[in-house]
Amino acid sequence: MRPDGVGGMIQEGTDAEGRRSRWTFTEVTPASFRWQGFSASPDGEFELFQEMHATRA
Repeated sequence: MRPDGVGGMIQEGTDAEGRRSRWTFTEVTPASFRWQGFSASPDGEFELFQEMHATRA
């Protein structure tokens, strides 16, 4: 995991099928954050496949 330079974090890895993947945590506040999951297409471009806006309880 590495900082994204604007207060969030980026984690990169490989999914179960061997494709590159990326998860981002952005818009982090004491009460909430935004999470996005990306998977690399065959041409190497990352495509968004899931997004969540979470609120801390």
